[in-house]
Amino acid sequence: MLDSQGVWISFLLLAIALCSADVLPQAGSSYFAMCLVVKDYNRYIVEWIEYHKRMGCGHFYIFDHASEVPMLETIREYALSGLVDYTYTDYRNWEANPQPQLQTYNKCLKDHGHKHRWMGFIDSDEF
Repeated sequence: MLDSQGVWISFLLLAIALCSADVLPQAGSSYFAMCLVVKDYNRYIVEWIEYHKRMGCGHFYIFDHASEVPMLETIREYALSGLVDYTYTDYRNWEANPQPQLQTYNKCLKDHGHKHRWMGFIDSDEF
């Protein structure tokens, strides 16, 4: 039977084995991507991207819902590097499309889902 120190050593060895075996997704890979619909979140979007990038997300699809200052001004570096696909939209047909966020997520999945093993859909304040 393992004592608490033995459990931690076993856990550490397992973590090292997983990392060295390349089992965990690497940043920049197409293993895991995230789709985000966001508005006026310029102040925190870089922190949001960096947090999820460090958690293993390899690509971001960001749909800007008519921000007063378009998000592209804040995340241009990420878009130019290829880490972020950016789309500006203003949802002019709000009455014809009462669930624009859901429709955007469906379009993101349809257009880009085949490029990734996993795709996440969360809000900008979830991290």
